[in-house]
Amino acid sequence: MTRMPKKCLLNALLSVLMIGAFYSVAVFAAEVTKPASKPSAKNVKPVPPPEAPEAPPERTSSMNLSIDKNEIDRVLATVNREVITLKDLKDRIELVKKQINEAKRPLPPEDVLIQTVFDKLIEESVIYQEATYANFKISDLEYDAILNNVFNQRKMTAAEFQQSLESNGQSFQKFKETLRRDILITRFRERLVESRVKVTDSEVNDYIASRLNNNQSSTPAPTASPNVPETLYISQILVPTKDTDSRSEINAAKVKADDIFQQVKNEKEYINFVNRLVQVDKTVKVQDLGYRTLDRLPQLFIDATAKLQAGDLVPSVLRTSAGFHIVKLLDRKGGKVGAQASTGPEITLGQSIQVEQFEVRHLMLAKKPGVSDTDLERKIKAYKVQVESKNADFGDLAKKFSDDKDTGANSGYIGWISAGQTMPEFDFALKNTKPNSVTEPFQTSYGWHILQVMNKQSKEITFSQQKEYAKNTLRQERLDQTYQDWVRELRDNATIELRPPFAPEK
Repeated sequence: MTRMPKKCLLNALLSVLMIGAFYSVAVFAAEVTKPASKPSAKNVKPVPPPEAPEAPPERTSSMNLSIDKNEIDRVLATVNREVITLKDLKDRIELVKKQINEAKRPLPPEDVLIQTVFDKLIEESVIYQEATYANFKISDLEYDAILNNVFNQRKMTAAEFQQSLESNGQSFQKFKETLRRDILITRFRERLVESRVKVTDSEVNDYIASRLNNNQSSTPAPTASPNVPETLYISQILVPTKDTDSRSEINAAKVKADDIFQQVKNEKEYINFVNRLVQVDKTVKVQDLGYRTLDRLPQLFIDATAKLQAGDLVPSVLRTSAGFHIVKLLDRKGGKVGAQASTGPEITLGQSIQVEQFEVRHLMLAKKPGVSDTDLERKIKAYKVQVESKNADFGDLAKKFSDDKDTGANSGYIGWISAGQTMPEFDFALKNTKPNSVTEPFQTSYGWHILQVMNKQSKEITFSQQKEYAKNTLRQERLDQTYQDWVRELRDNATIELRPPFAPEK
């Protein structure tokens, strides 16, 4: 499961277009693995249920979304001038389920699915209304070209496509209206967000110098400590935030993080303090990252600890899209204190580098409701033993048991990858694995994994290729963050009224 950029552009959305609406399976599959989020608190007005109600429904997988013929237009939320009905939500959920099943991906838990789709409908509504207010339009020429592309992808004429829709109880006119709306949303988002993102040549060069060169695999040049790459032992306290949090929620998280930071500064017994902290505040996360080489750490942490001694606290709270971080450097080994160690010789900008690549196959057991991590770990360890004892072929096991449907049908084959192209956990697992062997089982947010390294090679990466990769990576990172900030701003400025079962509990 290599990490893929979010498919925000229209062509990517078209590639998974099904009856009724645009929806990117790749984007949705990434989103639904996150905890269900709630709409922004600012300007969100919960609408009370009718008098003398029964106990309000809990937001769990038992959430009742069945449609009674008298409730088909029941309103679940109003977003400024628009309403989101129970039927809107039900139709979109069925569409997304169909797309995920056709893509042979595991379905998320029902409560996560419902909440994610509901949030997506709110997001689309605020963007569409903003586009309408700005008098943003798409031309009939562009619309017709995209509509014809839909027919071509389905290998149907317009008449055949219409007949297919109507045979499934769908309105062709409604489909065309929804298509135009979705194109408008996509184009408006592209224009507003992409115009805000700039990447300069100096930023590209800095990225290459600080990150890409750390992945080259040439024999290290002689240094004061030759064969000992620098490793840092870091612990962090995280006050998490979500993409959909309002400004007031983010400010409250910052205040909490600043308060914790001041307490940590005055604490002599750090471990005792964090143990007490997590017992008192369940929303705060404490993570022991253990010893990690620099290529296994975020660049933000590397820069923040560059001049620190073992036992020092990073002198300020760090901010990322995940939240607010209080970082403590518990130990440092190898390399040079106060300077970033490299895994190879210093590379001058403009010079080609050698990057280590791995040809791999993948087997994943995805997290599922009712299945514990212990059971998943036990199963995947058993698969590793079967392969190593030659009682089973890795490809056969992947084809039969892997939940990564992108690769499972092809015996788990991913192909050639290098550091930075996959999740960090993949990079770490591959780093010390020899050809014709299987990695130790490892866990990610998706589930448990093993990789089979079929071959290794070093590949020359030209400076032009480095610049292209760096620019695309920086731009995608900023697009994601800019888009999240933009949507948060739109939601903060919208008046959103939620109805049961989505109205926040008092």
